[in-house]
Amino acid sequence: MQTRYVLPLCAAYLISCAALQEPDIVDRHYPALGDLGHYTRTLLPSDFHKIGSPSLEAPITVSVREVPFDKVHFKKYSHYQAQQDAPVAIAFADSLEHKPKYLCLALTDKIALGTALNRPENREVRHYLERDPGYRLVYEVALMPSAQQWEWLTGETPIFLANDAHGALVLQIGKRQEAKEIHLSQMAVFDYKTLGFCWAADRFGKKRVATLTDYGQACPKHTEQRAHKLDKSKSHLRL
Repeated sequence: MQTRYVLPLCAAYLISCAALQEPDIVDRHYPALGDLGHYTRTLLPSDFHKIGSPSLEAPITVSVREVPFDKVHFKKYSHYQAQQDAPVAIAFADSLEHKPKYLCLALTDKIALGTALNRPENREVRHYLERDPGYRLVYEVALMPSAQQWEWLTGETPIFLANDAHGALVLQIGKRQEAKEIHLSQMAVFDYKTLGFCWAADRFGKKRVATLTDYGQACPKHTEQRAHKLDKSKSHLRL
């Protein structure tokens, strides 16, 4: 097997048991909620290259908003449909009084996200993220669901991001015993936002995710965007 195929497979293995459940784990073009990977600021979702996803011991609340299309998002949606060889199912024009809508799903609880990433089951995830400050987490997605999915997602039942019985990330609608599940690979995501990581050391000197930041936002005082700088800080303290 050639080296260029070996390296992505190794990356997928290291990320977590949950990440290994999806066959298209490396370099998936359209990101899903909770994905970890490299992010490029362009107009196209295909510039996100996934390397894995965290394991969630506890489900994380997902907020849902109905948003009217504008020119920018309609262009992104049309591009996504073209990539899928699918027709554009809606009509859009600035002159329309009642514009068609899409859904925006978001993970707004940064504390819960940080707590999940710092748990023991995500140790290999953290070790992988430490190596490159370019890795980010998808916390918000814009999508056009099916009619059935739209009904489920816009109802009064709470929605969570959770692991299914096989460890893959899914949208969980309702309490676990009675929940409906939507697999993220079924969601037609045409836009997304990501969070970066700020690192700190705990009292034992182990690196942990201190907080998550939006694009362009600086890390708070006493935290580092580049985890390896914490090693230099420890060396200076010893001196």
